[in-house]
Amino acid sequence: MTSNFKLILTDLDNTFLRSNKAISQFSLDVINECKQKGVIFGVATARSERTAEKYLNIIKPDLIISNGGALAKYKGKIIFESMLPVELSNNFIKDCLTDKNIGEITVETRDFYFRNNKKRIEAERDYLNATFNDYSKPLNKETYKITCEVYKPESAQKLLKKYPLCCYTPYRGELWGRFAHKDSNKIDAIKAVAQHFNIKKEQVICFGDDTNDIGMIDYFYGVAVSNAIAEVKQVAKKVIGSNDEDAVAKYIKNNIL
Repeated sequence: MTSNFKLILTDLDNTFLRSNKAISQFSLDVINECKQKGVIFGVATARSERTAEKYLNIIKPDLIISNGGALAKYKGKIIFESMLPVELSNNFIKDCLTDKNIGEITVETRDFYFRNNKKRIEAERDYLNATFNDYSKPLNKETYKITCEVYKPESAQKLLKKYPLCCYTPYRGELWGRFAHKDSNKIDAIKAVAQHFNIKKEQVICFGDDTNDIGMIDYFYGVAVSNAIAEVKQVAKKVIGSNDEDAVAKYIKNNIL
C-alpha cells in the first residue's frame, strides 16, 4: 500500500458511475483490491438504497451512506441515522402540497420510497422502486428525506424558515431539491463512521462532483473529478480525470493501493 488511507468514500452519479451509468470491470477489480488490503470502500450518495440498489449489488461496497448522509450502514449494520420527526414530516408534506410552486414530491422512510406521480413510477420502475402515495393522509412516519420539484427558490426558502430543523440541497442541473434534517449530510455520516472504526481524519479520502459533496471534499482529503462543479473543485485537494475515464478507480489504484 502506497498511502495511509483506511477509508475511501465516493459519490455515485457523475463521479464513480460513468455518464451512461456503467461500471467498468477495472473499477470493480480496484474495489476488490481495496477489500483484500483491508481498506474500507464505501459509496456516499444522495440516492436511497432502493434507488441505488442496482449499482450497489454490482459494486458491493463495505459501507453505504445513502439519502445524502441520512443513513450509514457498514455491511448492513446501521452506524449513523438522522431523520425528520413524524409531526414535522406530516406538516412539511402538507405545506408542499398547497404550494403551487412545488411539483412532484418523493419521500423516503425506513420502509418505503413514496412518490405522487404514477406515470413516472411505471416508466421507471426498475430504477425507482417507488410506491404511489398522493399524501392525502398523513404518513405518520419519520423521514430520511423529502425531495421535491421546486419551481421557484423562494418556496424552498419559505419552507426552511418555517422548519429550521431542515436543510435544503438543490440537485445539479435540475429543479429538484432535497429537504432533510440539518444534521443529515455526508460529512457528519462519514465522521460517525470514522469515529466508529477509530479512523483519523487524515486517513479518509473522498471523491465527488456536486453540491452535497462539498462538505466531505473540503473537510477530509477531497478529490474532485474533472466534470465536477466549480465549487467542488475549489475546495478539493486534487482534481483528477472525469467519471467517464474511470478516474476514481485509477486514482485509487495508482495512489492508494
